[in-house]
Amino acid sequence: MIRKLLLSLLSLAVLGLAIFAWQCHLKQDQLQKAKEERETYESLNYYTGTFTIDDYSFLENGTGVAVHWKSENPEEDALVRKYATLPATSENPTHVTRGAHNPNYIVRENIKLPSMPNIIDKKNEGNYYTLSIYHIKNQQLEGYKEDLYKLVSDYNSRYLPRGIEETLTVIDGNNYLSIYASESGEHDKFQTLWYNLDTRKIEWEDNKTAQYQSPTFNFKLNTQQFDEKLGNFKFPITYPLGEAVDTSWIRNILMAQTDPKAAALLEKTNSQLYILDKSVKDYLEFYSLLVPSNTDLYEGVIPASISKDGLEHPFNSKEEFNQFYDESKDKELMKQKQNKSILQERVY
Repeated sequence: MIRKLLLSLLSLAVLGLAIFAWQCHLKQDQLQKAKEERETYESLNYYTGTFTIDDYSFLENGTGVAVHWKSENPEEDALVRKYATLPATSENPTHVTRGAHNPNYIVRENIKLPSMPNIIDKKNEGNYYTLSIYHIKNQQLEGYKEDLYKLVSDYNSRYLPRGIEETLTVIDGNNYLSIYASESGEHDKFQTLWYNLDTRKIEWEDNKTAQYQSPTFNFKLNTQQFDEKLGNFKFPITYPLGEAVDTSWIRNILMAQTDPKAAALLEKTNSQLYILDKSVKDYLEFYSLLVPSNTDLYEGVIPASISKDGLEHPFNSKEEFNQFYDESKDKELMKQKQNKSILQERVY
């Protein structure tokens, strides 16, 4: 009887020790995983997450499109916010997003790297540098994703992607994204790889950058009252990952009346507004939607090249602008400028 009791007590002791050892193992394993997790995400000094557009609305006047970006990895985004050690600024771009756009395409960078791509010579497993690209056609968005490391390596196996130009260039009717690239060890001087967004191929390389083709216009907008509020909707886009911004002002602007769906999208976190300006008139109509309906932004000088009578005309109201402005001349001039994009040698 005593022997059985001792054996039972011994069995219980052994079982207790086994359970204790297993709990210690689990605790140690949890601590190790937590340490590895912390080290992984504290070392991520350049993270944007991966986003795709899940909803959008074109403005009724055709001058812009509001989009909502949805994260593909919200759990990892949360870990980055938890462990991020650097503030989200352009100098320390943890979870800062950049991109490029024109009236034909929207491009957004998706990055997960221990440092800025221009100083990294090897991509570690689990890291990435991709692009979310959307073609704007007939008020529809057609999207695809491009792996920059693969794209650049397929073009030249010695090259690594170092960044992208934050404007898109139209050359001879084709839309191009400028990708900066260099060989391993070269962190200061880059080649420009000209990626045709229409054919999805890198067509050539050189050491040039394209001059931005802005509207041919001398004018000023009365932007003081709303310029600061537009900060999170300007492009190239720069804003902290998933950070909620003050959008209460959107309910009081003209867009809330003319384009309620677009305005509602902009009130959501991770939404953006892209201007699709093709003329001075488009530009002014776009910004007029971002102020109260009784605000007049029209003030400036219409140059002779885009006026109806070939003379220069100052204006101080929308009525005066419409009286002298020739939209057909303006669009033709912009088309000519786009087809003759000026490429300049990069200066270091």
